[in-house]
Amino acid sequence: MKCNDNVMEGDHHWNYQQQALASILFDKNIDPIVRRLIILDDLRRQTQQQRNDNYVAAAPRISSSSELGLELERRNQVKHLLHTLRIALYDIIETVTVKYDEINNNSSQNDEVGNDDAKNYWQSRVQNQINGIAVPLFSLLRQHQPRQLHNSNNDDGRLHYILQSAAYSCMEEAAFVVIVVWKCRQNIVNISGKCKDGESNDNDINSLVLPGLVSCTMALSSLDIANNGDSIGDQNTINSDETALDRGEECAVALLRCIQAFLTSSSPSNTFLDLASLSYDQLQHLASPMATEIGDAMGGALVARLVQTCLALLPKESETKEASNNNNTNKNNPTLQLEALKTLQLLMTSIPIDTLWKAILPGCFAGLYRCALSKLRYSSSASTHKVASEAILALSLLLVQSMKNTNTIGRSNESNNHSVTETLFAAIQKSKLAVETQDLTGAVSDQSSVQSSKQDLAFDNEVNARLPGPLSILLSLVSTNRSHLVRQRGLFLCRIILVDTRSTWTESTSITLGKKAIEYCLTVLTDENDKLSNHSMQVLSEYKSQLGAIEWKRRLSQNTVPTILELVEMLPILAKSGRDVEVRNYLRIIDGYLLISFRGEKNLGANQTKHRSLGKGKSDIGAALSCVEGAKVVKEAFSVIFAPDTESMTCRPVIEAFSAHGNEVGIIGDHSRLRFLYLQDETINAARQTARLFARTFGTKRCAFIIDACIADMFESCSRRRQLCHTPGGISAQLTWSGSCVYCTELLEGLMKMDEYGDKDRATKNAKRTAHVLSSLAASVFPIIVSDPLWTLPTTLDGY
Repeated sequence: MKCNDNVMEGDHHWNYQQQALASILFDKNIDPIVRRLIILDDLRRQTQQQRNDNYVAAAPRISSSSELGLELERRNQVKHLLHTLRIALYDIIETVTVKYDEINNNSSQNDEVGNDDAKNYWQSRVQNQINGIAVPLFSLLRQHQPRQLHNSNNDDGRLHYILQSAAYSCMEEAAFVVIVVWKCRQNIVNISGKCKDGESNDNDINSLVLPGLVSCTMALSSLDIANNGDSIGDQNTINSDETALDRGEECAVALLRCIQAFLTSSSPSNTFLDLASLSYDQLQHLASPMATEIGDAMGGALVARLVQTCLALLPKESETKEASNNNNTNKNNPTLQLEALKTLQLLMTSIPIDTLWKAILPGCFAGLYRCALSKLRYSSSASTHKVASEAILALSLLLVQSMKNTNTIGRSNESNNHSVTETLFAAIQKSKLAVETQDLTGAVSDQSSVQSSKQDLAFDNEVNARLPGPLSILLSLVSTNRSHLVRQRGLFLCRIILVDTRSTWTESTSITLGKKAIEYCLTVLTDENDKLSNHSMQVLSEYKSQLGAIEWKRRLSQNTVPTILELVEMLPILAKSGRDVEVRNYLRIIDGYLLISFRGEKNLGANQTKHRSLGKGKSDIGAALSCVEGAKVVKEAFSVIFAPDTESMTCRPVIEAFSAHGNEVGIIGDHSRLRFLYLQDETINAARQTARLFARTFGTKRCAFIIDACIADMFESCSRRRQLCHTPGGISAQLTWSGSCVYCTELLEGLMKMDEYGDKDRATKNAKRTAHVLSSLAASVFPIIVSDPLWTLPTTLDGY
């Protein structure tokens, strides 16, 4: 039977009349079920005690089939009772909350006024009843599930795994009941952690939240899905009978959702937020009112154990590689992986305690990094991208929570404010005591401060030594991924590296890792998805605002031009090697570097996203790139990658078409269908786009000089070969000349569309200037083109 979950939505806080009705219904409908559960639990305890006594008195023996059968029957009864309990709780919530108007009409008006004693009585009574309901549930979750002995016979072994599957079903149902019980408690207590009358209600944490989290953690740790493969001996004992039964996947999902219910109790709407779209301050507002108490529980060991259990449910690199050949892999459930990652994200956002996450950072970072790496590299299932994106998001949240600047963090809830007030008051008392005892405690305080600063320095050194390498590898894999969701999470990771944790990185790390993050943002800057490109522009704008205009221009002048030339030099090598994906990635990075150099590209609206690649405005690096050395590097690289595929070239007629007014002539040809030797279809368009963007970066006059120099070099090379009458490498030279011609053609295309989307008056003025420059260029180039060396070149390779 599927229960109605609609009654669980929203925040309905019961008044004392509703609490009185709920209390009566609890006594009538819930109490008999709870008593039956307690009796069955006592029966289990007595049976277990008898087994322990027999084990002490004599040699250990294997449980008989009859004993296992009785235990299986008991657990089936427990499961049935839990299911009945959950339905009864849903009915009570629906009766008290949804049908309260009908109940209120039958009540007298005097009852609506009430008194403080009645309110306190019913509130305390209902809270005690809810605590009593939770007792057998927590006891059931904390039951340790014993593993089967290796020397058992086949029949008992099968019964044992059937019994274990029944236990998992009971734990799953108990987790769902705990979620409903916690919802009932929230109907009495406000989400801020206070009662309706404004009194403090710390009993919630001690009676439900902490015991619930501990119970769920113990239950998760006892599942086979979280422990499989811990030892070679256990792995070898798994046979076909075992793998056919429940290994705890559904139970683990239910337990994780129960943990999420406790963590999202402060603001249920946080579940539907896109964490990657929130700023640092907005993330801090997601902190739970119970963050301090949960973080301090067991000295931080509770959160650490929760994190460790969630990480145990995530796949590792070796497991993902074997998943396609081994159907029995225990970590191949995408739903379970997503729930584990969601739980980790809620832990990080709900408990923003930097000292706690600093201690957890090494192991947690390694587990999340292995999960993301395995999904990005090896797995090819439909859910791969979603799991990888959530792993990257959790990794980003881990960095921002453990490496944040504590000097700029403010408290976002009353519990934290209260703890800060107590801390300050304690500091004042210590100060007075120090004065009375001749400042003896002052030296201890100074020593503690020095020790804390040394720990922070050691932490920063470890972070800068160990994290840049894995983060760089992760960004490299994300940049070549086609999933929009993965690329969006990559942008969030870049924002964490460039903006939120920038003060943690050393200067050398900031240069290397920051360059990798910037280049990733640049690859997304020209993405077809408007949301991604706008998000990338926002990240770069935040980074620029942190650096300042002067520092931004200094880095632009010192680093951008050399980086562009290095990337351009790599294009022919990658193209000849057939690494088409990397060629497109390099072209996108070059486009991004060119775009951020334009002065008019700072504020782009949503309607201008399609024309972002047009490069409006003047470039700050045009002069540096158009120098002799820079222009030569760019020309030689594009001459190679634009080398045509001669085998696909055929002679076609050239058709001239006049415009409607008869004053413009267009040539109808198949220039766009030209095939290249080293480029594929998608890469051809990307290379054309980059060449045209170079034209807008150079400017009209510089671009005319570069085109003129290309034709002059071609003329001199051809004349020299004719004079020497020696033609070694003739085919290679022809391909290079052809590539230079294509490069010059794309530069002209870029010049013609430079002012297409600008202001009309300014575009007309610039068009006249461009026409004058092109007229001069034509007067210089045409005589060379129609002269003897070039005009008489053979039209086939055999004629050379």
